[in-house]
Amino acid sequence: MKREIKLNPDNKPCTIDDLRKYRDQMKKEPVDTSFGAVDADPESLATMQSVIDNFDAIGSNIDWTLADNTSVTVNRDDLVSMYDQSYQATTLRNVAIHNAYNKFKNQSTYPLLRDIKNLSFWTDDQS
Repeated sequence: MKREIKLNPDNKPCTIDDLRKYRDQMKKEPVDTSFGAVDADPESLATMQSVIDNFDAIGSNIDWTLADNTSVTVNRDDLVSMYDQSYQATTLRNVAIHNAYNKFKNQSTYPLLRDIKNLSFWTDDQS
């Protein structure tokens, strides 16, 4: 009986398509705010902005669902603060991911697939 050794595909260098896929995925991961982790995909941020814009019609408080599906009761000022923190954190993270992607795609050997699946790999300095 012939034995065959199979390598874990996550231990192989990724492809440019993998880099693009995980770059885009990491940009949508939740961000931390003083209220908790908040979904940071464009649709979630747009929803938050829409609620802020129409808060007078909603009432004085609203239960906002966080990324971990817990909720926090916020007023308009709290929601504005949450949005501002989310937007800033998302922007800073996206710049870090953009810079990492440009660095990775210009390397002769791409990072391992297991590494690019972790957000910290994209946002921590890889110098």
